Amino acid sequence: MKSLKLFLLGLVGVLLCITACSKDDDDKSSAKEIKSFQIISLNPVVNGSIDEKAKTISVTVPYGSDVKAMKTKIIVSDKATVNPASETVCDFTNAYPFVVTAEDGTTATYVVTVRTSTNGGEGGEGGNEQQKVLNGTMSENTTLKDLGLPIDYVIDGPFVIDGNACLTIEAGVTIAFTGEGSYIWVGENAGLKVLGEKEKPVMFTGPINNKNKGSWGYIEFTSKRNDNQLKNVIFENGGSRDAVIYLTNAKVAIDSCTIDGSLGNGIYAYSSEISSFTGNTIKNCDGAPVESNNLEAYQNVKEGNVYSNNNENVLKLTNRVAIADMKNKKAVLKHQGIPYLLESPIDVDNASELTIEPGVTIQMAADAFIEATGASSIIMEGTAEKPINITSNSEKVYNRGIWVQDKCIASIKNVNISMTYDNQAIYISDDYTDVILENVNISKCRNYGVYFNNETNSHMKFSQKNVTFSDCADGNIYHNNKGEAVSEFATSYPIVEQDAE
Repeated sequence: MKSLKLFLLGLVGVLLCITACSKDDDDKSSAKEIKSFQIISLNPVVNGSIDEKAKTISVTVPYGSDVKAMKTKIIVSDKATVNPASETVCDFTNAYPFVVTAEDGTTATYVVTVRTSTNGGEGGEGGNEQQKVLNGTMSENTTLKDLGLPIDYVIDGPFVIDGNACLTIEAGVTIAFTGEGSYIWVGENAGLKVLGEKEKPVMFTGPINNKNKGSWGYIEFTSKRNDNQLKNVIFENGGSRDAVIYLTNAKVAIDSCTIDGSLGNGIYAYSSEISSFTGNTIKNCDGAPVESNNLEAYQNVKEGNVYSNNNENVLKLTNRVAIADMKNKKAVLKHQGIPYLLESPIDVDNASELTIEPGVTIQMAADAFIEATGASSIIMEGTAEKPINITSNSEKVYNRGIWVQDKCIASIKNVNISMTYDNQAIYISDDYTDVILENVNISKCRNYGVYFNNETNSHMKFSQKNVTFSDCADGNIYHNNKGEAVSEFATSYPIVEQDAE
């Protein structure tokens, strides 16, 4: 009996402890405000102006103050902490975030901006304009002007341009995003014009204390307005989702811009048109400088763009595309100094035309190929100085080459083709095709160099000059009508005369 009483007393004690601990957890404070913010490395001390609703703090210091090394004193809610801590020396060249953590673990971020007065006197009223914070939805035409601050505007969270509104950003403006979830989204009927100048570019950057790639989100266009434009803009360390510039069923001109650092691609274009693309630099991206699911994105890309130090330094085409679906049923691949990477086939079909200009290199992933059908044309005419190169994107991957059939024309001159499989580097059928091969080098074929898939060759025009082969595993040339591989072309084509029906 005595043991039972002791047990019950112990059980009651445990329950009381659990109840007390639970109550302690429930009573933890959620307060997380900055009550006071001072720069104490100056004499006299300068107080900051706190906007609790916007979670911003503005500090104006005397003209000539060194904003790169300022010691702070911060008072926060009881039982809360702040990072960076009070009495830390901070560099306020750009907007600086301070994170307050409540006792219960919840947080609030305050963005601090320090500016100097312009009259050489004390800090306070009368200096430059105050930094502005942007978030939420903008539904009226708005212009962002250069405020003359290290950071003119801060975007905290999503900033949506909606309706028929157009946001214009003038030369010299600097915009900082507060984190990965901060971005600009341009609605279907809205517009964005960013009009930097050569000597006064517009800058998009991330938090001052985070210089890593992907430190802020992206700018996404979903609009096909003709006035969408990015000119003389610097994008620094964005791209937390796929790319720094994201185009979805959109149209935009991108000229004289620099994308420096992305956790993904520089630009991702989904069913979109880049109406102008000149004088751009895209570097230090973990993905590719440009990736698109269609060829429209590459039609206005001019020579002279710079792509460097990207993890995949190629212009990617991810989806199977049909040239017949494009404007005027024509597409051109222009020389860019880096390869195009085809991850899927290009269909040159339904009386369409594909032109590949001198100097272009095309890398093909496994199962990628270029196929002409339906009275279409492939024009691949390099020069001796600038040949066209068709190859695979890996020494371990073979592509499927070039296919010409069904009343199509192909002019293939000064072209090097290598690393192919699935019977051939060049496949030619006899259904009224017209093919010219001139100064073509075919190498490293898993099967044949040139494959004639026909019964008699009688419905085909074919001519060749200076075509060379090396390392074609099953033979240089295969004639289906003879069922044999040969090392050299016939002296003339058709091999067997037969009237066309």
